[in-house]
Amino acid sequence: MAATISKVNDEGLDYAGSTPIGQFKFTGDAAYPAGGYAVTAAQFGLRILSGIIELANNTAAAGFVLSYNSQTGKVQVLESAGSAAALTEVSGDISTLSWTILVVGAR
Repeated sequence: MAATISKVNDEGLDYAGSTPIGQFKFTGDAAYPAGGYAVTAAQFGLRILSGIIELANNTAAAGFVLSYNSQTGKVQVLESAGSAAALTEVSGDISTLSWTILVVGAR
């Protein structure tokens, strides 16, 4: 399986000046892959993916952090072990976790 990515609200991208941005919902799946979920700019309607910012999460995702690793091109889900310095990558079923994200890139 793979994570589910869906556009929130409208179907198009918005712009901050000439920079395209979009709001999406990111939902995990039953088998989190080691190293995270590979994502591409095209999945968000972009030519270049500059970054992903977590805006909000559902109740089940409290205590989890969504992070975009630009070096690997993967979205990683990290779990807090009580402090920000102790974040570890999750494993297993995260299908109940979802986040609203802001995606920034170039067309």
